[in-house]
Amino acid sequence: MDLVYTSDQYRNGGNAAFSPSKNQLWKIGHKLEQKGVARELVVIPFAKVPIIKFKDQITGLPVDISFENLSGVYAQDYFKKWLDEHEAMLYLVALVKQFLVMRSWNEVSTGGLGGFSTICLVVSYLQLEAKGENYGDLFLGFLDYYGNRFDLNRMRIVMNPPGRHDKVFSFSRFLCSALTDFD
Repeated sequence: MDLVYTSDQYRNGGNAAFSPSKNQLWKIGHKLEQKGVARELVVIPFAKVPIIKFKDQITGLPVDISFENLSGVYAQDYFKKWLDEHEAMLYLVALVKQFLVMRSWNEVSTGGLGGFSTICLVVSYLQLEAKGENYGDLFLGFLDYYGNRFDLNRMRIVMNPPGRHDKVFSFSRFLCSALTDFD
């Protein structure tokens, strides 16, 4: 579960009012432990988005708390739109996330794949490549596509409009188009 703490000032378009230091993040985490909310506390203070990670004491669910970061809130609109467009998305995302968890490939802080990135990969696959009559076929197709056919060194996915593009930037093509601008 992802949680975000934002100040009213930040939520209303102002500057961040709360930018916790490493020590403050640990204090918050320890307070959550003392109150019986958190166990297995991990603080990641120097990431692009500092996070407190823990397991919920009652449910055992993993929880991430970030501060003054609304990107996840804004991403929900995309998630709802894609869910309306692709019935299989929710199930395929769940399968892929479980696959990643089983291999400890699901933590961004250790080089794994985050939740929104996983959703984008699934949606792109469903938009451009999906062939299958059931969730198992879709899952195997997803693994085959990104594991064998998608060349990460050459290709990138684009979400709007849906597509794939070459990463390779041709300097000669750029130079030719730049020179024709002078004619």
